[in-house]
Formats: sequence, structure tokens, C-alpha cells
Amino acid sequence: MAAPLLDLLCSLQYSMLSWCHLQLESGISDHMQAGSDLLIKWTSVVTRKVDKIFRECLISRKSETESDLLRSVELLQQTFVGRCLRQLIQCLFLFTNLDRSVLIKLTRMLFPVVEDLEAMSTMVPSLFWRYDSPHWSKTLSDHVVFRTWESESTHNYANNQHVTTTFMCPGASSYHVKFDPLCETEKRYDYLEFTDAKGVKKKFDGKSGTDRWPLSNTFCGGNQLLFLFHSDGSNNEWGYKFTVTANGYPETPIEWIFDMQLQCAKLLGALVGTALEYMLLDDSADETIDSDMWSALFRGGSIFGRRTLLRSISGRYGICESSANHFLVQMVHGDHEKADGFLGVCREKCKKLEYGGAEVDSAVTAVFAALLWHTQPLREEVERLAALDAPDATPVSSDVLHAYSMAESIRSTLVELRQKTQGGDTDDAEDPVQLCREKAEFLLKFAGLTKIDNRVCGRLVKLSGKRSRVLSTDKFARSKADENVPTEKYACMRLLMDFIRESSLTKDKVQEILEERSKRATIISDALDIAADFLQASSKSDIFELPNVLFLKEALSCLGRNSGKTPCHYAERIDGCGLELENKVRTAFYRFARKLVDAVVTFDRATTAPSALPLYDFGQACLLHLLDMPWQPYDFAFLQEIRLPLLLMRMVHGTVTVHDMTQSDASDEKELADYAQFTKWLPECREGFNNWYKKVSRPGGKDRLVQLFIARFSDHLDVEIECDGCGIALPGRRYRCLQCTDMDLCSACFISGLKPQDQLEAEGTAEVHMDDHEFVDFMFKCDCCGAFIVGTRIHCKECSDFDLCIGCYHKAEQFPAGHTAAHTVIRHPLIKLKNSSKSECILQAYIHQHVWLLFSSFTLTLTGLLCAENSGIEAYYLQAAASLHADSLELVRDCLQLVAADDAAAKTKTANHASEFALHSQERIIGLLSAMIPTSGKLQKVLSGADNLGFLTLLFKISKGLTSHDSTTAHMALAVLGQLLRQSDLGTCSKAVSDVEGGTSSESGADDGRVTVNFLFNFGVQCLTRGGQDWASVIVRLLQRLSNTQPWRRTILDYITECIDKLQEDVSPMSVFSLFVSSGFPEILATGLEVKYNEIGTGDRHGIIIKHFADSGKSLLVDFETRKRHSVKNQYISCKHEAVDIINSNHLSVFLKIVKRVTSAIKAKEKVDHQALWVLALCLKTLYCAYLNSTDRTLLAGLCDKQLVQGLLHLASLATEFSRQWVVQDLEILSLMLYTTDESKLTDENKTVKESVKEAKAKSDKLSKESSAESPVPSSKRAKICCKVLHEHTNMPYSELKELFSKSEDTNDLLRMEIYKDLFDTCLISAEVFALFTAATADLEEDGNEDAKAIDTGMLRFVPRVWFERKQRDAEPEKCTGNQCLMEVAESESCEDLLTKQRHRSSQLLKQELATQSANLTRKYLYKVSLALSVLYARHALAELLADWPLAGTVINGEVLGCSDDSQVACVLDLLHRADDARDFQKLVSCVLQHCDEACFSPMAQAACYFMEESSLESRCEESDHPYEIGVEKKGRVQIPGASLLCINFDSRCETEATFDELIIRTDAGQDHYAFSGKNDQWQNFYLPGDTLYFKFNVDSGDARAWGWKFTVTDGKMGQFDSGYVILNCLLSNCDSLQLAEIWSSLVYVACKQTDRHRLKTIELLLKVLASFESTTTTSQLSSPIDLTLLRPLWIFYIVLKAESSDSNVMIVSQLKRAFCELFFVAETLAQRWDVSHEYQVALQDYEALRRLVYEGALNVAAIGVAIGCKNKAVDWLGKGGVS
Repeated sequence: MAAPLLDLLCSLQYSMLSWCHLQLESGISDHMQAGSDLLIKWTSVVTRKVDKIFRECLISRKSETESDLLRSVELLQQTFVGRCLRQLIQCLFLFTNLDRSVLIKLTRMLFPVVEDLEAMSTMVPSLFWRYDSPHWSKTLSDHVVFRTWESESTHNYANNQHVTTTFMCPGASSYHVKFDPLCETEKRYDYLEFTDAKGVKKKFDGKSGTDRWPLSNTFCGGNQLLFLFHSDGSNNEWGYKFTVTANGYPETPIEWIFDMQLQCAKLLGALVGTALEYMLLDDSADETIDSDMWSALFRGGSIFGRRTLLRSISGRYGICESSANHFLVQMVHGDHEKADGFLGVCREKCKKLEYGGAEVDSAVTAVFAALLWHTQPLREEVERLAALDAPDATPVSSDVLHAYSMAESIRSTLVELRQKTQGGDTDDAEDPVQLCREKAEFLLKFAGLTKIDNRVCGRLVKLSGKRSRVLSTDKFARSKADENVPTEKYACMRLLMDFIRESSLTKDKVQEILEERSKRATIISDALDIAADFLQASSKSDIFELPNVLFLKEALSCLGRNSGKTPCHYAERIDGCGLELENKVRTAFYRFARKLVDAVVTFDRATTAPSALPLYDFGQACLLHLLDMPWQPYDFAFLQEIRLPLLLMRMVHGTVTVHDMTQSDASDEKELADYAQFTKWLPECREGFNNWYKKVSRPGGKDRLVQLFIARFSDHLDVEIECDGCGIALPGRRYRCLQCTDMDLCSACFISGLKPQDQLEAEGTAEVHMDDHEFVDFMFKCDCCGAFIVGTRIHCKECSDFDLCIGCYHKAEQFPAGHTAAHTVIRHPLIKLKNSSKSECILQAYIHQHVWLLFSSFTLTLTGLLCAENSGIEAYYLQAAASLHADSLELVRDCLQLVAADDAAAKTKTANHASEFALHSQERIIGLLSAMIPTSGKLQKVLSGADNLGFLTLLFKISKGLTSHDSTTAHMALAVLGQLLRQSDLGTCSKAVSDVEGGTSSESGADDGRVTVNFLFNFGVQCLTRGGQDWASVIVRLLQRLSNTQPWRRTILDYITECIDKLQEDVSPMSVFSLFVSSGFPEILATGLEVKYNEIGTGDRHGIIIKHFADSGKSLLVDFETRKRHSVKNQYISCKHEAVDIINSNHLSVFLKIVKRVTSAIKAKEKVDHQALWVLALCLKTLYCAYLNSTDRTLLAGLCDKQLVQGLLHLASLATEFSRQWVVQDLEILSLMLYTTDESKLTDENKTVKESVKEAKAKSDKLSKESSAESPVPSSKRAKICCKVLHEHTNMPYSELKELFSKSEDTNDLLRMEIYKDLFDTCLISAEVFALFTAATADLEEDGNEDAKAIDTGMLRFVPRVWFERKQRDAEPEKCTGNQCLMEVAESESCEDLLTKQRHRSSQLLKQELATQSANLTRKYLYKVSLALSVLYARHALAELLADWPLAGTVINGEVLGCSDDSQVACVLDLLHRADDARDFQKLVSCVLQHCDEACFSPMAQAACYFMEESSLESRCEESDHPYEIGVEKKGRVQIPGASLLCINFDSRCETEATFDELIIRTDAGQDHYAFSGKNDQWQNFYLPGDTLYFKFNVDSGDARAWGWKFTVTDGKMGQFDSGYVILNCLLSNCDSLQLAEIWSSLVYVACKQTDRHRLKTIELLLKVLASFESTTTTSQLSSPIDLTLLRPLWIFYIVLKAESSDSNVMIVSQLKRAFCELFFVAETLAQRWDVSHEYQVALQDYEALRRLVYEGALNVAAIGVAIGCKNKAVDWLGKGGVS
């Protein structure tokens, strides 16, 4: 064809296609149809012509030489084929939005051309480039500039700007932005923002040329770049000016015919992809489709025009010849004698009133027939009746009659609706009776429902992901007959009646949906067939050639557009198309998927050329998207055929990056130099990480040595390392790049070959991570400095798992316990890992992660399916699911065994992909195995006996460290082992243990599991003795959970009994470990521990610890619900307690014997070693836990022993000599850590270096004072303090005090005895004096420690005395002007928050104590710790015993408790009140009083009054100026020595400028941080742990000023006052025989002496005393029973308080004033009642005030006299000096 004609033809073709496009876009149906028809006809003409030309000109000439064929191809370029076809293909890309049926037609028309081009590619291969063609390498040149833009704002720019610009250049791969150096905007408020095509955003503000705004930046996110400039309404700067350059690769010149093949492949892929979108098109918004009725009834499609019915679920269906359907149709039409007889029998039996006419009768009959047809039992009954000659003579079942009653229930509704329709205005309204009959007859055209259909259609996962809707029945009300039908048996009837009643759901609508679904299924099946045919036609040499890649990219792009949504099944959107069409879709999908599966299976990465790897990775990604769906049970046969688990696991292995291993050649001098620098940095970094980092880091933070230090010592610093690939927190082992400044990868990202891109790398200002970079495995940690070893590793051959870095090996002064310098060691050089020489595709990392997720989700779905109780799935499908699940389990076991075996391959250069994956994915594999284990009782459904044995053996080996798995995997394996043991039979477990230890299993017929229990106990003891407390804790909890299962309980109890019996003879590690199993392991935050955590504002959540960082005080845990990792501070974490009840009578008797024996020895002051004391503490803990958890109260009868109670009380009354800030859990951890210390490290020396220095200093002081021997004051420091305290409060001469101290031989116990014997008989000493004395005599070994001032001193005893009249004293003024409150805890703070703070403070003490004592541990200190722990548990056990007093008929008194007198009962209660676990002290006191001897009440009341005389709370007050000055900051420190808890109370007037002027209060450790500002309602009182706080007031430079702030700090720890208050309150409430006059006198004295909340509580008790007299029936008495005149000091104080409040203009009346008002009102009422009002009023008068008033009156009289010149006596009196 001549060139002009060809040009004309192309022009006409373009015009015609343009016209078609305009018609299709018009929206007019006729025009659209015309355009579509013309397009199809023209495409058919062109493709037939081209096919003919290709076959005649080229394909038929196969015998010719390649040069002749090349010339023919060249000639075709300028012909109809070369120009018109190419133009048509390019234009057809604009028609992809056509109707999908049209697209399928176009695709089939183009398919012959595709086949011709594929045939020509084999004839002239030089024109069709393969992926390995050398031509492609010529195109990989440097970037070229495509386009350049310039953008500039006005200078200065205007306010309130919002400018957007889009820079787009097709083909561009990157955009380079260069800024002018003058660029500047208002910082933070005015900014430039760039967004690339991937959505990555970058903001710039401030001044260019800084870190926030570099002068240039490169965006590599696609072919467009969005720009945004935003400015606010104030402050503008110079603005911006920049240049944008679009860069990309140049176009590749290829042959025209190859380009045509690629264009055809791309076009066909686009057309097929548009058709496949039908699979994802969601039409579930239609209420009909989303209902249960649709999935159960209409899913199989209708049977129009067929005699045979298809009745089954998809996949396995058959032809059902049913006579029932024909019988019921005849019954509806009334043309069959048998059917009419059957219907007559039903009408006669039901005896329903028939009305409405023949049409209504026919509709009811049709409904009845539909119900019979779709109810399987009734349908089978109808089939039997239809086969009989006289069905009317056969009895009809009650179920059939129920169905008829349900059909009759609709009669009244139909009649009513017909009347409304006929009476309406419209004549064209449809008859409801006719509609009802049509719908019922329509139901007979569908296959009858089966029992399986009534379930969720055999679905593995509910596809819609939504809750099924119930169709509305507003127009058809349900009748009683309908409601009486059993729903469980006749669920299908409910669905049918819902369909019939729903007036909006017509037969035509259902037919329309069915037709649309059929059309959709046809299109999808055709598209899948075309896709499979294309791959078949274009894959003669290799399926992943370039045309196929383009085709798959376009065809599967619909799956990419569905990203972010839940993947859907390929048949999810075609329900209702009919089972035959659905089977066609399924077959086509299987065929298409099988093509990709076959290609992936035959792929071998090791033998494939590097240039082909990206294509194969793309093919794997396509296959993954096809397989990523919720498979249905009917797909299991196909999944078995393709061996899906094995396929996925092979893809996982194939995408693993294999690394070469090389040894480092670094010298020791370099490593030692780095070590010296690191040891210099570490102390500075611990003092303050941020300050240190600012000091040593370079600009940008890219100092490689600094970053390496942080990485190595990350567990000791307050930093958190995250994976640079996936962002997950890395608790331990990781991989670090040695060339990059700061890059760490987790195992999953490392083995997948991920190459993360740093943000600075994207900007072009940082080094790029390359494949040839070297990694180091952070696997080993130095056991001396605790850092990860990066360099030479020194491994000890004699110690168990002991490694040192080369720095500690040469420089360390002292090694950890157990290792000495004489041990034999081995030097291991640093092993560096580097990617293999092959280049890895960027898709490899994505594929690796995606495949693993698919494998895990598929396996877990199978597990859930097999464990389901009533899944409703046929046995055929369950058998296939079990087979697939078994394959998955086998693959998981193989992965574990690759590492369990001596993985020599993984440690050498010949490591393969499978071993690399197994080695670096241990945690993921063991985690998947854990998730695959079902709940109790269902293990046999997913794990056979042989598989269970294999896994148990493997897990036992991994847990015990007999394999090459790392420690984290071993911890996880131990947890999984516990899951399996609880569900496995004992014989299998014993056989697994025997296989591990190389022995034989039990020969007896019935294995009781003793072999397994013995293994676990020995393993736990081994961990405990080696210092593996975290391992021991996991094993203890494993045994405790096993004991809760019936098969294991008896064996474990028997084993514990044997161990505990030996405890009386010798303290062995096994016996101690058995005690831990009985009572619970100390709350050590160990790996694998289940915990509760409560971060501020999050509420209680549950998680499991995966790493505990002791130095930084944090733990990394995984949340159970979200499965996400969180780094949580230890104070917000608490162990998850489980009730353990594994103690029997034998255990209890042994524990009681030990407790009695040791406590008796302590009471007799016999020598007891520290081990016996530690065992005593564990026994007491066991008894305490047994008392809390045991349900058998008769088992605890042994606790009700008088000797035991007295022994417990004596032990509990001792002093722990530790700070009161310790909690028992941390003290228990301390004892455990010290107990597991090497025995050889203990010394008998009782004096430490510090003590020796103190002793030497004391001796020198004694020598210097020998000359003053006659001094009346004793010489020792303790005696001096005691003498001073006693002298100040008793006025005893110093000579007598010196003699007293000489009798005591300067010891605490003897000194106290002398106080009791000498002082209380001669003078009065109150409880407060004795408390001061006890504090003075406390051990002063740690004078430099502030926390030592709050030492626990044991029980403070009280000696009863005769009641006496108190000397009146003036009331103490209030120190705090704020509003007093009776609440113990501030409103802004809960008890849990307070306990969290106390636990944090205690953990700090634990950390300090371990650091102090680890280097110089003595047996004396061990004795002190064990005794303290025994004392605390004795207090807890005693508190529980008294709170639930079990001795019926035995009263509580001093004799029973072993006290010297009855008043000591109050001292016992005071002791328990100050114990940590005595939470409900009110309940404890009430129980004791209920069982207490009445003779004890008066002594207890006397003691309680003395307790309340405890010295007023020491307080400190801090305040600002009022109002405060602008720009003046204030900071300071407040300390109350001896306090363990600080209570902070704010003045009610506090107010500062909100947000800007803040008062910050924190502890010395900085963990508890509070900020206050704003109005007074924002200043809430709160508590802080410790005895010191720091405050800082930050003031901005604004103009607003307010009153300021003022707060008072007091000791918030409960003391004797609180104990006395609760005891006396209970006595006044429950006891009548009290000496109220004496109590009244004492309480008035206390009210005068105490302040703040103590005074309020005392007034409350005073009111209670008065209330006891108010309730008496006598109206008057001769004399008052109490002396009301004692209230005089309080009345005077009240008058002063009123005057102060009136001057301050405070509108709110304080609680103290209200309390005083009520007190004096009640007292005045009683005074009038007792006729002592005159004496009462006189006593309350303020004589000083009367004198002032008289003087003022006389002065006024004298002034008046002088003024009027009248002399009077007042003038004379003043003249004589009356002024004085």
C-alpha cells in the first residue's frame, strides 16, 4: 500500500476510534451501543487481516533463512501491519472502561495476533530480545535531565498563603530540588512541603543551609512531585526560591515488531485485568446479598427449564432426581389427585379457618410447598408419600403440620394487604396475594436446602467480613405459630418466611441479581482462561519472558488496587451464578494459578542467571497475590495437588540471602583502644545520656565510634534500638553493619536481604548501604562488662557459657563469680558476614516476608478449623485439611531440626538457603509452633502421637541447651514445652525425656510421669545453682501449671513430698527448689514471664516479657491483644499471679515443724545460720500462700497452734534493720540473688572496709576524750543521741542516764529492757518518746545513706500505766493553710499509682544493694537479709491469721499471743498496720476485736491513745512571691529525714498562668515528674516516694501574673497515729465497757497537739465519744461524765482560726472549721443537758480577750471625759499608769 493511502487509512482509523470513544462517553445507551458495535467490527477486521498477513508473509516461510525473514519483517514496518495495527493497539488502551463482556471479545480478537508474534519470536529471535540479551546492558546509562522548573515566592511572602504545585514528567525516576541560600520562613509555622508519588513527605522551614533545610534534596518516589507552601497569619520572612530537575533513564531503542509484541501483551493484560476486577467488586451493600438467606438459598443458582436439580455445596455436587419437587408443583397447581389428598389431610388436621378466597388458598398452598421442599426431613417425607398410592391414608407427622401452620399464618396478612390495595386510589398496584404465590413458586425452582447448607455453607472464613443482616419484616408480622416452631430444627423455615414476607424483595429483583452474578462469573472465567492461554502460548521457552511479565503486571494490577483491604476469595462475588458456572470459574482459576506454580517450582535461584532473578521474583510476587486469599474447604484438594505448604516453604528458603563468612584482621591494639574509650564514656553516659551525647557527637550524629558504643552498651543505657528495616524494637540479638554509621537489622530483615534507605541517603548527604557491606552478629555478650562483643571473643573452656571481650580479658581487675585468670580460654576472631556475590532483587525482601505471613496464616487457619467443635464441614474436606496441616507441621519440625542438629553447614561458608533460614528465623518458627498448639483437650486433633513425641524430644533438647539454638529460642521452646506437656499423655513425655537423656522409658505398664518431673526439677535446680534465675522462674511456673492438670498433679505432689522430707535433715538445692514450686518464685522480670502492665492512661493490659534491661529499668514486652512490642518501665509492670494450690497435709506438717524449730531457736537467742533462716522465710511464704489460695480450710488447721502463733509474733516483732521503703518482693529477689552466689566468695569476716574505717575513727575519738571521763554524757555516738532524746522528754539527770547506759552494755536490746524496768516506774514516757528513742538506737552503720534514716525497727511496745489527768496545753497552730482533707490518697492519685511508686523506689534500693554487696559479701549480711525476709513473711502470715481467726471459742489476749500484757495486742496491730500487705487494716482490727477478750479493751484503748500522741508530722513549706514576679525562676530541694513517703498539699489559692508558668516537682531519680499550672482546681495533692523532692518554677516573659503557689510537704507514711486512730475508732464503735472520761481527756490532749489531718481525725473521735452520751435515755445527770471544760484550748484556737479566715476573704469554709463547729455545738448541747453550761461557758472564756475589751472601754470613757471636761475614774486610772 502506498504511503499516502496508508496515511489516509491511519487518519481515518484514528477519526473513527475517536468517534467511538465520544459515543461511549456520551452516556446515551443507543450511542454507546453503536460505538461499541463499530469498535468490535473494526477490531475484528484489522486482527483478521493482520493474522492473515503474518501467516502468509512470515509464518508460512519457516524454511527460509533468518536474513530473508529479517528483510520481510523490515518491509512490513511501513505497511498496514506496521502502522495501522500499532495505532489500533495504542488507541485501545483508552477503551479499558468498556463493558467487560466487550473487553473479553476484544481480547479474543487480539489473541491470534499474540500467537503469531510468539511464533515469529522463535523464527527471528534476534528481533525479540530476551531478558539476558546484551542489548539491555547498553541502555543502563546515567540519568539524563528530562525537564527543569523554577518556582519562587514574593519577597517577603504574604500571610495566609496556601500554594500548591504539581511537577510531573512521564518517565522520570527522581526529582532534584535545589534551594536558593536566601530562603527563609517563620520557623515551625510557615513551611514548604514536598510529597513524592509514594506518599513520602518532607518539610522545610526556618533558614536554608541548616539541618532543617538543606540546600538540596533528591526525591526518588516516582514520576511526579507535589509542592505545598503554607503560611500562617503573622510574621513573614524572605520566602523561597528553588529549581526542580526531573531525571530519568533514556528510552530504549528496540525493533518495531518486538515493541508490537510488548504492546500487545500489555494491552491484553490491561483488558484481562479490567475483567478480573469483577472478582473484587464489592456489592455487599445490597441487603439481599448480605443476608443469610442468600448464602444458604440462592447460592447454587436456579433450575429454570431443568428436570434435574443440583443440590450440594460448591466443589462436590451431583445430580439429584427428586420426585418431591414434581409432587409439590402439582399440589400448588391443583392438578394432581394424590397431591390434593395430601393437602386435604393437612387442612383437616390443622383445622384452620379458611377465608379470603381461592387465590389466597393457592398462595398459602404455595408457601406450604416451599417450606416442605427446603426442609430436608420434610422433603424426604414428601418423597415417601409421593411414592404411595394413597398418601391421604398415611399419617402425617407433626413437623409437616407445623409447616402448614406456619404457611397458614400468612393468610390474615394477605387478606388485610389485599383489602388495603383494593381500597387505595391507584389501580395499578400489584396484588400482594399474587406476589406471595409467585415468590413461593419461585423458591421451588431452587435446589432444596440440606443440613450442611443451614450452616455457613461450609466456609472456612466468613467471606464478607460483616455481620449477616436479617431482612426487615415490617409489613408481615410473625404469628404465634411462626414463633412456636423450633428455631434450631427449622432454621431454614425462618429464612424462607423472611423472604416471603419481605415486600421489597421481589422475584424479579432476585432474578436480576442472579443474572448479574451469572454474567460476572462468565466474564471472570473467560478472563482467567485467556490469562492461562496467554501464558501457555507465550511460554514455550520461559514463562517469565518480558511479554509475560508485562501481561501479568497489567492483569494482576487489580489485586494491587485492592491493597489495604482484606483479600477476598475468587468466588466470593459470584454467589448465585449457579454451581456449574462456579465450577467453571474455579477450574479456570486453578489452571491459571497452576501455570505460575509450575514456573516457580521449577525455578532454581542457584542456577539462574542474575539478570533473570528480578523476573522470577516478580513471578513469585504475582503468585503470592493469587494465593493470598481465605481459602474455602472445597479448595483443599487443589492445595494438596500443588502442595501449598511445601511450595510456600521453598519460596521462603529461596528468598533467603546467603552470606559469606570472613575473619576480621583487626589488631588487638585497635580493640583495646576502643575499649579504653568505651570504659571512659560509660560512667559519663550513665549519669546523663543526653548531655553525654551532645558532648561527644558530631553534627548530624554520624560519628561511627559513638554509634558503635551505643549499640554495644545499649542494654546498659537509656536507649532503644530499632530495626532499620521494619522498625521493630530489638531486645537482644541483631545484625549491625560495620560500614554504615548506624544501621541494625533484625533476623528477618537480615536474611531477606533488605537494604533500608536512610532519610539522609534519600537527600544525597549520607553513605548508601551496599551489598558488599559487612555485618557482625550481635550474638555474644561479655560476661564482665555486659556489652555485645564486636571483635575477638575469649571463651572459657572450664566455665559454662562464659565469654569475655578482649578488653575485659586484659584490663578487668576482677572477673565475675566462678571464673579466674587461671582458666583455659580459646580466642575466637570476629566473624564478619557479607552478602554473596549475586545481586539481590529489591522484591526479595518483600517476598520473603509475604510468604512467611501466608504460610503462618494458612497453618493457623487449618489449626482453628481442625479444632472447631461444630464446623459444619464435610469429613472429606476435614481429611484434606488434616493432610495439609500435617505437611505444615513436618516443615516446621524440619526447620527446627536443621538447627537442632550440629549445624556445621550453617557455621561454614557452604551454608545453604534452608539452613540460613532455620538459623536466623528460630524465634519465628518456635512462635508459629506455639500458636499451632490448641487449647486443652484438642491436641490429638492436630498432632499425632508420633509427631507429638518428635516435638517433645526436640523441645526438651532445645530448652536444655543441647542444640545450637540461641537463648531466646530456648526460652520460647520451654514455654511451648509447657503447652505440650499439659496436653500430652505421661508415657509419651517420659519416652521423650528418655530419648534426650539416652536412657530407657519406664517399664511399668502405667507411666506416672516421674521421669519427666524428675527431669524438670533437676533442670530447674541446675539453672538455680548456676545463677539462671530467669530460667528457674520459668520452670517453676511450668511445674505449677502442670500441677493444675489432673494427670500430673499426683506425681508432682509426691515428688515435692520427697524433697521436703529431706529438708529437715539437710538444706539441699533440690529441697529449696521444691519450696519455690510450692510457694512461687520471686517476681523476677525474666524472659517469657506473663505480666500485667499499666502505663499512664492505658489501663491494665497483659503481655509477655521478651527482654529485661536491668540497668535502664525497662522491659520489652509483647502485648497479648495487639501483638505489638512495647518498652515499658519496670514500675508499671507487675507479675501475673496464678493461684497455686499444691500443698498437702504432709507438706504442711514439715513446714510447721521447721517454723517452730527455727523460731524457738531465735527466741532463745540460739545461733542460727543464714541458710536455715532462708529456708524459714520460704516456709513462711509457703504457709502464707497456702492460707491465701487453699480451698481446703481443714488442711490449714495446723496453723491454729499456740506455739506457732507466739513464734510468729516474736519473729514479726523483730526489726528488719532495712529501710521501710523496701517491699517484700524486692527483698526476696535480693535474698535469691545472694543465695545463688558462689559459696566460695562468702567470708566470715563481719566487718567490711567501711565498718573498719568507722571503728578506727571511733577508737581515735575515744582516745581523745579519755581526759573527760567524768563527763556526764556517755561516749558513744548512739548513747549521746539517746541521752539527748530522753533528757529532753523526761528531764532525767545525765548522771542517771549514764548509769542506765552502762547497765545495758551499749546494746540495743539491753538498753530497751533498762528503759522498761527503770524509766516507766519512775516517770512518764509516751509512745512518741519511745519512738524517738528507738530511732536513736537504730543501727547507724550507713550514716551517709539518706534512706537509712527510715529504718524498720520492729514492734514498738507500750507499757500500760494508770490513767491520769493530762496537763492542758495550748493548741498547736496549723502549718498548712490549704484545705485539710481526711482522704489518705489525693484525688488525682489512686492506690495503685502509689504502690507503683513505692515499688519503683524499692527496686532502686535493690539495685544499689546488689551493686554494693556483690563485691564483698559476708555471711553476716546474708543472715541479715534472710532474717529480714523471715520477719516480713511472719508479719504477713500473722496478719492473715488474725484477720481470719480460726480458733473457735478461743479469745485473743496477751497470753494467747505471747505478749507480756493485754495492751500489747494494740502494739501487734500497730506492727501489722505498718506492714506492706496489711491493706485492709479496718477489717483486721474488727476481726481481732470480735474475738478479743473484753478485758483487753481498756488497755488497748489506753495504748491507742498513746499511739495518737505521736509527734506531729514534720513538715516543710515552700512558696513563691504573691503575686510572683515575671521572668524570675525559683528552684530548690525539700527533704524530710526518715520519711519513706512524702505528702504534698497545695494551698487552695494556688494559681499561675496556664501552660506557660509551670511548677515542676520530681523525685531525686527523676522518674516521678509532675507539672502544675493554671487555676486552683488544677493543683491536686499527691504523694511521692522517698524523703526528698526537687521543685522548679519556670516563668515566661509574658504579662499575665497570678497569686502564685504554695505547698507543704509532710511525711505521708502511716505511723502509730493511724494505728491508734483505727483501733480506737473500732473500740468506740463496737465496745461499751470503756473508760470514756480518760479517753476523752487523752483525745483532747491529742487534738491540741496534732495538726492537719491528724487533728481532723481526732475531732472525729471526740464527736464519737460525745455521740455515745447523746444516745442515753436520761435527760439530765447530777454531774457530767466527762470534763467538757478541757475543750478550752481548742475553743481559743477556733476563735483565732475564724479571725484569720475572715481576714483572708476565703468564701469556702474549711473542713477543720466545720469540724470544730460541730464539736462545740454538740458539747454545748450536752452541757445544757447535764446542767453544767455555766461552768462550761466560763471555762471557754478567753481572759486575755476580756482584759483587752475592758481596757478599750475604759480608754473610750476617759477620752469622752477629757473631751467634755468631765473628770472621771477612768481618767484617774489611766493617769496612774493603768496603761500597763
